[in-house]
Amino acid sequence: MGAMESMPEWTPTRVPEGTASRTTRVRRRGAGWLWVGLVVAVASGAAAVFLARAEPSGLVGAGGSRALPVAAAHWRLDVSPGSRAALRFDLESATVEVEGVAPDTAGKWFVNLDGPVVGALETYGAVGLRVAGTLPQTRVYLEAGPELRWRSPPVSLSPEVRMHRLAFADFETQRRKDGQWSVVDPQPPQGSAVVSVKVGHYVNPADARGQLRLVGCGLE
Repeated sequence: MGAMESMPEWTPTRVPEGTASRTTRVRRRGAGWLWVGLVVAVASGAAAVFLARAEPSGLVGAGGSRALPVAAAHWRLDVSPGSRAALRFDLESATVEVEGVAPDTAGKWFVNLDGPVVGALETYGAVGLRVAGTLPQTRVYLEAGPELRWRSPPVSLSPEVRMHRLAFADFETQRRKDGQWSVVDPQPPQGSAVVSVKVGHYVNPADARGQLRLVGCGLE
């Protein structure tokens, strides 16, 4: 074996007086900032997870075991010919503004806020509705198709948001025959249906003007 290479002699470097303590303080301070950064990062991550899991405010407190999103992607406005109404959304609600109505020759007109399709209605027993408004009243319909639907009792509106629980047992069962809807023997809601919140002639007078504000809707 060859001779080992000689290693250079290590000579300790003298640190000026006071430098070591300053270095220690800097390192300690750096470690402290590191911990603060870690805490902030963890807190931010937890907040992000919470916000990702939290429901939009339009869903909170709807009163149902299944909340329906109050968002433009899920609700649309259907207005009878000649009547004037507008729909707008904010972070918390959907607002229908009825500006004028044009009844037909039979005195009928409609302004409907039609929502999503809900299935397995037989597994629920009520609609939870959070609403406000300056119109006199509204009703909730569960529309199973062109010939079958269920209609809630009238819901009085007030400027303050109020929660209403509409039991299925209080809904009318209606069937359509020869173009006319009529009340028939009660049949519990079942299957799939569109949820529709209405403010037309079936609940408000022809001179009605004002707003309906939908804050939450759900099934329980």
